[in-house]
Amino acid sequence: MHSPITGISYARLSVPDLDVMQTFLTDFGLILVHRDSKRLYMRGTGDAPFIHVCELGEPGTIAFGYDAADESVLHDFVAAGDAKSVEPIDEPGGGRRVVLSAPDGFEIEIVSGREKAPPLPLREFVRGSSGASILRGPSRVRRVSHGVLTTPNMDATLNWYHQKLGLIPSDEIYAGTPDNRLGVFSRLDRGEEPVDHHVIFVVRHEKSGAHHVSFEVENADDIFKGHDYLQRLGKYEHIRGISRHALGSQIFDYWMSPFEQIHEHWISSEQMTRDSAFGAHRVDSDMAHDHGDKVTPRFSKHVSPFTRRLS
Repeated sequence: MHSPITGISYARLSVPDLDVMQTFLTDFGLILVHRDSKRLYMRGTGDAPFIHVCELGEPGTIAFGYDAADESVLHDFVAAGDAKSVEPIDEPGGGRRVVLSAPDGFEIEIVSGREKAPPLPLREFVRGSSGASILRGPSRVRRVSHGVLTTPNMDATLNWYHQKLGLIPSDEIYAGTPDNRLGVFSRLDRGEEPVDHHVIFVVRHEKSGAHHVSFEVENADDIFKGHDYLQRLGKYEHIRGISRHALGSQIFDYWMSPFEQIHEHWISSEQMTRDSAFGAHRVDSDMAHDHGDKVTPRFSKHVSPFTRRLS
């Protein structure tokens, strides 16, 4: 059965200072869509009306949004008792949504009918009369691609995402023996349609929260261009990269927001279909072919707490 969702649509975070966060996100490569006294909406170069929203509040993570395959999906969730009602969205792009509660109380917003934004033109790589084709500046972020969650209730959390959102496992990692699972990468089930290696990664942790949100950039140059730009600014914490993941094959670069929320640039993901093989990997063997710098405690132990939970 196909997943009732077609991808992640946005991350909803909370921050105590919208000015500071807007500056970071602009430096990271996102583009302002709308802002008021309590919310900040940012987009990429793709056609989504926004891919990142911040609400004024304590630092943390509020929700992930996912695009429904069609509006009937929203009504199916209500009929099944998973959501209270279908509600209009009073945000850029409009549309309708339902709000679900994952096992740790994390909010999952399923959206439909959002108006697409005009995509922004790709950067021109033909050198013109003005000089070089590659200029300094932020990465050009195209879309949001996945989120990573931490939880002490990994089995219940995985079962929920697999059953409710129709996700299927791509790879899992374990320590020692296969029954000691540390994390599972899960992807959309869109039949024979190729999809990203994962749309969510669930990691076993003593605390529940979000680990990071990932954004695809336009091309490999943007990974290095964005890294150089953020590094030259000298005011943000670099967490990991530039490196390449063993599982999923993404070239990645991780940066910490001013409010302890990890944001990832990536490019070049492995594509999978429903029939692609599942893999189980011991962290001290198969994971050895991760290219580049290795995981630090600052990276592996990080959690951005949920700041709003549904009962």
